[in-house]
Amino acid sequence: MKINNEMIENAYNIAKDVYVNKILGLSDGASILEDEFKWTLSSAIGYIHVFDKMLKGDLYTRTINGSATKYYLQNIFNDYGYDALQKALVAVELHIEYYKKLGPINNIEEIYNYFKNINNPKIVYNEFNDEEDKYFIEGKVKQIFINIYERDNNAREKCLKYYGYKCSGCGLIMSDIYGKIAENFIHVHHLIELSRIKNEYTIDPINDLRPLCPNCHSIIHRKTPSMTIEELKSIIIK
Repeated sequence: MKINNEMIENAYNIAKDVYVNKILGLSDGASILEDEFKWTLSSAIGYIHVFDKMLKGDLYTRTINGSATKYYLQNIFNDYGYDALQKALVAVELHIEYYKKLGPINNIEEIYNYFKNINNPKIVYNEFNDEEDKYFIEGKVKQIFINIYERDNNAREKCLKYYGYKCSGCGLIMSDIYGKIAENFIHVHHLIELSRIKNEYTIDPINDLRPLCPNCHSIIHRKTPSMTIEELKSIIIK
């Protein structure tokens, strides 16, 4: 799978919604990347997970490509400030040390050194002069998910408080099948696809979100644009 700039941007913003805004679970976020943005599930989980490790300054062993490393470092600085960038650099350094023991690494060390040696990384574009670095012009960073959610960090919780944990498609309650381990487990589906939202938008948890079991959530995204809840219900074999 070739990971392009748009995919990296979407992964970063989904990771923010998982680990910072806490309105998506990891499985929900990975499913959105897989269904709407053509990621493989394992890569989606890996790229989301690396964001969390960078924020904590912890070792991550899953490699992300150079463009993603640059994007993550630049935007962690933009979103959370210089101290957060320093933590992220600790995580990258640990990652480099880990992989040096295994063999050659990509250009991550060069990227690490650049960020490590600057005090105020507002513009990275001129230093990394290639097409992929268009994201690093100050003030030009595109945003999709963060503008949707930044006014309400509890949209998922509000949706589930209103609708409960019963799937809006097939009616399944996961714990009825799998027992306690699946208690309160459900995906939350966006009726307006995230990929179609370009401007600032405030989520209405009641009107814009619905709980769906993982199966229904996967099926509803088999079409582009995704099915409506009513279309999904119409194809379920009774």
